[in-house]
Amino acid sequence: MVCCSIRQCSPSGSVPEIEHVLSRLKIGGVCDGSLQELTLRALAFALLPYLQEYRVWNDPDLVHLRRFQMRNVVGIGGVFFRSKNPEALAEWYETHLGINRAPKDMEAEPWTCDGGVTVFAPFSESTDYFPDDRQFMLNFRVRDLDSLLAHFRSVGVDVSREEEMEGLGRFARIHDPEGNPIELWQPEQT
Repeated sequence: MVCCSIRQCSPSGSVPEIEHVLSRLKIGGVCDGSLQELTLRALAFALLPYLQEYRVWNDPDLVHLRRFQMRNVVGIGGVFFRSKNPEALAEWYETHLGINRAPKDMEAEPWTCDGGVTVFAPFSESTDYFPDDRQFMLNFRVRDLDSLLAHFRSVGVDVSREEEMEGLGRFARIHDPEGNPIELWQPEQT
C-alpha cells in the first residue's frame, strides 16, 4: 500500500491536480478517465516520477510498480500480415470479431484491447499446434466463448480443436477466409 500522501510524493510539495493525473492515465491507455476506474495501482503508476524521489520508492509493496515501469514493451501495438484481399479480410475481422479496421485518418477509432495477458511465444518450426504452411497464429482473449462459437457456426465458419486446459481456460480454433488460424481463448475465471 502507498503509505504517503500525494503532497509528500510531489517534488514541489504541491498536490498535483487530479485532472493532470487523469490525463496521464488517458494518454497511457490505463483508463477512460472515470473516477470509478481510477484504482490505487493506476494512480501510483501515474505518480511514479514523484515516487522515485522519496523513500516510499523503497517500499516493498511497490516493487511490482518498479518492475512494470522498467519494461520497454507494454503491449502489442499492432498485428501486421499479408493478405490477398486486405479490405475484405479487414471487414471480416470487424464483422465477426469486433476488431476495428486500421485508422486511415484522425477521426477513425482504432481497436482498443482490454487489459490482460498477452502470450508472446515462438514455436518450434516443426510444431503441429498450427498448420505447417502458416508462420503465425492469432490468439484472441474472449469473454464468452460459447456465444462466439455459436455465431461462427451460424455463419458457416468451421470450429475445431475445442478444449479446456485446467488453470488456463477454454480454447477453440477457427480460420479466417484466407485460412489463417485463429485461436479463441476464454481465460479461466479466478
